[in-house]
Amino acid sequence: MAKSSFAEHLDLVQTQVTGFLRPHGFRRSRRTYHRPTADGLIQVVHLQMAQSPIGPVYEILPYRPSLYGKFTVNLGVWIPEVGEYHLGNPRGKTVHEYDCQIRARLGVLMEPPADRWWVLDDDWPESAGAVLSALEESGLPFLDRFRSREAICEEWVEYAEPRGLGPTSRLVVAIIHAVAGRKDAAQLVFTDHYLRTTQEPHREYLGKLAGRLGFVVPEPAA
Repeated sequence: MAKSSFAEHLDLVQTQVTGFLRPHGFRRSRRTYHRPTADGLIQVVHLQMAQSPIGPVYEILPYRPSLYGKFTVNLGVWIPEVGEYHLGNPRGKTVHEYDCQIRARLGVLMEPPADRWWVLDDDWPESAGAVLSALEESGLPFLDRFRSREAICEEWVEYAEPRGLGPTSRLVVAIIHAVAGRKDAAQLVFTDHYLRTTQEPHREYLGKLAGRLGFVVPEPAA
C-alpha cells in the first residue's frame, strides 16, 4: 500500500529528528529512539502520527477533534525493576514509550503546556523546526532531569503530580526504594500512595503487589 503524503512528510521530519538526536546518543528503531543512561535506564523519544478518523462522525468538537494529518512527540523513561513489578516489561526487544513508567508529551513540557500536534501538510518543514527546538529546549532537559533512580526518587512525584503526568508516581518511587533495599523509605511512599487511592480495584492490586515486595498494607483512612 502506498504511503500517504502525511506519512511521507513524517519520514522527512524524522530525517531531521534523527540528525538531531543521534549526536546525543539516541538510536532509532522505526518511529522510536532509545538512549541508555549510566544508571541502567532507557530514555525514549517517539514520533506518533494521528490515525485516520473512523466513520463520518468521528470528529465531535470541542470534545473529540480529528488530528489526522498531524503528529506529536512522546517521551519516556523505562525503569527495569519497576517494569518487573508494575505495568510489565516490554513485549519485544524494543522499549516503546507506552512501556515506560515516566511519560510525557513534548507539548506538555513547553510553555504554555498543551497537548501539541504538529501539521504534516506542505508546512511540514516549519513543524520539523518547531519540534527540534522543543526537543532541545524542553524534551532533552526533561529526560536528563530523570536520568537516574536517585533523581526520580527525589523529584518525580513533585514534578509529575501538578502536571497530571504521574498518577502512580509514588508507586514507581516506592518500588525503586524497595528493590534497592531501602525498606523504610519504600514503605513510607507506598503507604502514602495507598491511602490516596479511592478505587477499590487499584487497592486490591496494591495488596497483591505488597505481598511481592514486602510492604505492609495500611488501614484506609475512615
